[in-house]
Amino acid sequence: MHRGKTLQAGHYIAYRCWKKVMETKSTDEWVFTSDESVNLVNFTSVQNCQAYMLFYEPEKAHEEDSSNSQDEIFIGDDNDDWDGDRIQYFIQNIERIASPSDRIKILMAAACGACDVV
Repeated sequence: MHRGKTLQAGHYIAYRCWKKVMETKSTDEWVFTSDESVNLVNFTSVQNCQAYMLFYEPEKAHEEDSSNSQDEIFIGDDNDDWDGDRIQYFIQNIERIASPSDRIKILMAAACGACDVV
């Protein structure tokens, strides 16, 4: 979520529910993160946050064999030449991007253009 008047200024926050919370159906084990703090919060806080973007993590039915690793895409650290074609390629192949944080970088780059995504 974003708190601020423009995308260039403000404060970004996130709520995260861990898999074990889903298994136990607990409503008191959510994590609130921001650039200022990380805290455990209850589900009521999450319900009242007016979220506008949700991220889901797929569950794997079984362990994938190591032969699939050669098909993974790594985006690398050099984001200087991220043009529209490169971002589009990553979006079309998002399921092959190994790192969840890299997937978020790609989605953010697509959402805000080829801006500096760290």
